[in-house]
Amino acid sequence: MSYTKRVIRYCERCKSDKEFYASQTGKHSSSVCIDCTKKSANFFYQAVREKVLLYYGGNPPKCACCGELTEGFLSIDHPLPHPDGVRPDRGGAEAYRRLVKENFPPGYRILCYNCNLGSAHNNGVCPHEQEVKKLIESSGEKSGSSSD
Repeated sequence: MSYTKRVIRYCERCKSDKEFYASQTGKHSSSVCIDCTKKSANFFYQAVREKVLLYYGGNPPKCACCGELTEGFLSIDHPLPHPDGVRPDRGGAEAYRRLVKENFPPGYRILCYNCNLGSAHNNGVCPHEQEVKKLIESSGEKSGSSSD
């Protein structure tokens, strides 16, 4: 079986047919090579993710709990129970696309992965929030007992 070569309009490189996704018929009919398809999908994902981070996390986006600013650590979080009553089957790119498509519904926030995971394992409350509550309660008890 011989492979033909064609020049790709995106990367402007000459590639063989085996460097393209095959259609259901088994022929390599795509006009965009596998590498360019992956780069394009990643670019689209990053653009949609940035929109979501800026909308829910401010400019610059930050964690609603601890204030983390490193974008690589930030993720979307929803309160428990899920705002529309149905938890999406998938997270990641699908979740970000869904939020943009639904015009940024309320009830979501940006958390860093530590706070997101901490709240998931702690009935929706981040360990940072628990520590702050404990400090406030303990300072209230101290100030209340010294007034006598």
